[in-house]
Amino acid sequence: MWSWVVTGVRAFRKDEQGTVAVIFALVAIILLVVGGLALDTGRAYVARARISAALDAAALAAAKGLRLQNLDNDEVLSLAQRVFNANMQGNVGSTQASTTQLGVEIDRASAGVTLNVDAAIPTTLGRVIGIRETQLNNVSEAKYGSGDLEVAIQLDVTGSMFGSKMVALKDATKRLIDTLIPDQDTGDGKVRIALAPFSGGVNAGHYAYDVSGQSSPCVYERLDPSYQATDLPPIGAQRLATKSEVGGQHVCPTLAPVLPLTDDKLLLETTLESYRAGGATAGHLGAAWSWYMLSPKWSSVWPSSSRPEPYDDGRTTKVAVLMTDGQYNTYHAKSSNVHSNGESLLKSVAAAKDTCDEMKKKGIIIYTVGFQLNLERAKEVMEYCASGSNRSFSADSDSELLMTFHSIAVSIAQLRLTR
Repeated sequence: MWSWVVTGVRAFRKDEQGTVAVIFALVAIILLVVGGLALDTGRAYVARARISAALDAAALAAAKGLRLQNLDNDEVLSLAQRVFNANMQGNVGSTQASTTQLGVEIDRASAGVTLNVDAAIPTTLGRVIGIRETQLNNVSEAKYGSGDLEVAIQLDVTGSMFGSKMVALKDATKRLIDTLIPDQDTGDGKVRIALAPFSGGVNAGHYAYDVSGQSSPCVYERLDPSYQATDLPPIGAQRLATKSEVGGQHVCPTLAPVLPLTDDKLLLETTLESYRAGGATAGHLGAAWSWYMLSPKWSSVWPSSSRPEPYDDGRTTKVAVLMTDGQYNTYHAKSSNVHSNGESLLKSVAAAKDTCDEMKKKGIIIYTVGFQLNLERAKEVMEYCASGSNRSFSADSDSELLMTFHSIAVSIAQLRLTR
């Protein structure tokens, strides 16, 4: 009897049939749990992003209400909660996050508002190992009107802008100026704006000799093209070339000189009104001059009141608005057909993209506006140069251009957000 039992136990111990199935079942359970945790982690990541966006919007609105409407603490919290709730509706989706009431800290001296909210996201398979929810804490801080603004506007004054389009551009730019430099000082920080018109070249006006070593107002690319996509000061081989040095058939906009940074609203508007359209489309020069207006390396060129602040000084936000109605197709005063892959077109597009890349590296925020652009290649340049898709705009009519510039002005004037 006992020998039969012992023999049976030994046989069972040596029998390996079904081992793979057992191992597979154990591994499958582990993989299922790991996959569930990855899914839960992804849901938590999405929830955090969506909650943060809603909290940012609430902080901005609350800080603005604090400064402009002088809301009391309860009113600030109520406004923040309404904006947060409105942005959360339908925006959390499958994450199924639940949030607490907002917590708020208010600094009236700086018009600053700090919001925080706790969130819980229920897990799915994480419950198998006892993790029933993921806890998140989100914080957002906003201050209204903290810091200074330097804004350079690239203006397309080429021949295709002649007539009603030029009128629309002037009206739209004036709207932007009015928004950023209101008639009544709000004490929200210094705002200075520069104008950088372009066509086949750039009219350097009073600054021609300082940037090219010659008195002719028309200037073009760097004398040494390897310096083109830089903001190095215009000295030696880094200086800008004149028409006699580049050749070509196109001249700069003689009736549209550049204007460096200024807070003189009347000067900005009268200078803008004097601009006249004509010439080809060297858009990369407009981008470059927008940069020069904002670059501290060009301080020696500009009068003291127009000298840009250092990059990353902790107070100044630098913004470029690049506007055009056509394909960049002119380089060294020579043009290519906009439907071709001519050398001038390829060089202008490449120089514009390189310049935008370098501007962004310096912390300059770029908005772009394509006005009645009908070439996909031209639109692509504008989309590429913008600091994100939300800063790339198109306008198909005069009225849309006015609204677009106003929207950009409001965006620029918005609160600088720290989180």
